[in-house]
Amino acid sequence: MENNNIKRLLHTLFPFILFVFIQRLLVILTGRLDLPLEPSLTELLCFLPAGAAAVLLFRLKTYAPTAEEEHEPIAPPKKSHPLHGLLGIVAAVAVMIVMMFLVSVPFDTSGAVPHRSLLSFLSLVLIHPIAEEYIFRGLFYGELRQMNPIFGCLAQTVMFAIAHQTVAGMIYALGSGIVLAYLMENTGRLWVPIAAHAVINFRSWLCLTVLAEEPLLCTMIDRIFIVGGFVCFILFLIIRNAPLREIPDSEEDA
Repeated sequence: MENNNIKRLLHTLFPFILFVFIQRLLVILTGRLDLPLEPSLTELLCFLPAGAAAVLLFRLKTYAPTAEEEHEPIAPPKKSHPLHGLLGIVAAVAVMIVMMFLVSVPFDTSGAVPHRSLLSFLSLVLIHPIAEEYIFRGLFYGELRQMNPIFGCLAQTVMFAIAHQTVAGMIYALGSGIVLAYLMENTGRLWVPIAAHAVINFRSWLCLTVLAEEPLLCTMIDRIFIVGGFVCFILFLIIRNAPLREIPDSEEDA
């Protein structure tokens, strides 16, 4: 069993190292070339090749333990009713907004402001949430949780944090990585953390671009999310064991 866990760890670690290496190398190259590109496009140029290489290596080097190696395999997360996922999304966004404010107190989180463009919107709200959740919660967490769900959650969270560029980003990623993995573990549906990731990114893009001159409106939106998240979390605790009709996999994919 110990040998089996080492193989699982290496199967995840090598693609992650490749991801970080390519990403950091491209960041250095784009910085030295001083390309006249908006931050979203520059970030995409660094992230997408690194992510594609990591996924390719992970898929090519598939690890399938034999029956002798696999003792008491851990069952995959059980798919909950979609209503649980919707409640979890709102609650998770509320938690991540609070963490965002906590991180901004000791650190300068101004950073590069996204442009008010379609490319910036698609990058933050569509491409990054799908790609990052597929890699970190879908592939890495899916593999590491076979060793132990708690270890898998913490390990992929550390990986997610290292993948970020700034200290503030790393600290925020440590918290959000746990929240997103919790959604994946308790709903069994990858679209749930993807949606939560997309919503929190949309909130950031909206407040830094369209509503940049309306701080009171942004504060109101955050308060609505925080209150709504608290209510949704209470509802989730109440109905999580309710006999809701399960939707077969043939009707709805994860």
